[in-house]
Amino acid sequence: MVSSFLEHDPHARAGKGTPSARGREGIRFPRLTLSRAGFPCKPPCLCFGRVEVLILGCGHLGARVARALRARGVHVRASVRSEAHALRLRALGVEAAAEADPVRLPRAWLRTTTHLLDLIPPRGTRDAAVWADALVALCPRLRWVGVVSTTGVYGDHGGARVNETTQPRPSHPRALARLAAERRWRWAYPAVEVFRLAGLYDEERNLLPRLARGDYEVPRFVPPNPSHRVHTHDAVRALLVAMEKPQPGRVLNLADDDSTPHERYARALAQAAGLPAPRVILAHEAARKWPARRWWFFQDRKRVDNRALKALVGGLVYPSFRAALPELVARFRGR
Repeated sequence: MVSSFLEHDPHARAGKGTPSARGREGIRFPRLTLSRAGFPCKPPCLCFGRVEVLILGCGHLGARVARALRARGVHVRASVRSEAHALRLRALGVEAAAEADPVRLPRAWLRTTTHLLDLIPPRGTRDAAVWADALVALCPRLRWVGVVSTTGVYGDHGGARVNETTQPRPSHPRALARLAAERRWRWAYPAVEVFRLAGLYDEERNLLPRLARGDYEVPRFVPPNPSHRVHTHDAVRALLVAMEKPQPGRVLNLADDDSTPHERYARALAQAAGLPAPRVILAHEAARKWPARRWWFFQDRKRVDNRALKALVGGLVYPSFRAALPELVARFRGR
């Protein structure tokens, strides 16, 4: 017998309820045969019942989440900035609208949305998720909200380890805006789950094309500055499992086990692909000549604890970028 996507509808039982109460309702996935990436080997034909997932700011990560949900038979809608991107999502079976303001999405979408994933990068602290309150009011069936943030909100900890209980102290405007978005969502929907993302990479998005140009620069820190990444497959797996097993108010770091400094990471990629080694410049030189947004990515010193992530998903498919190197290189050479 096919199991339902959500076996219980709290609104049919007891009305709208509070955000915290609604946040406990999760997605019930059936047992599936999984590929190495953690996704179904064959898309199942399943009826999941009354579940509508809305992905805001459905870029690279969002498209991977949408594809994985569609493979499970889930109805997915998405907002994007361009009609060209909307067309690509529609080809995946996703209803997509080119609309920057979530509140202006079709009312029929919002009225039936049960699960919402916010991937919109805030431009600044003033505009960070300013529409969250209004959006929650327009989504009466909302049961789960997830917002993707960044490990950058922790700031500089001198190379010490940070975990989900560490007090954020962001040191640059981009991280400040992300933290503002987290807080605005907590005010609008207390059960919101926050996912703090490290540097995202996969076979489609990585440093290899930039290394191939021969002019890629990396900063050298003394002592070396830890750097964390996470493969898109593992990030998607975490988001799907969190929908399936909700924990109201959860904060989760999405980072792998490897804190290899960026300089060594770039050198390893170049060597594996037979590309020119990156040009090394001293950190103070990079801080002076690089655009601020690029420098911000490297300046904080911390090691990111990912034990909660591994407990949730049962271990990472890609615990280090080294596990993905053959796939990255093969895809780059075959492009």
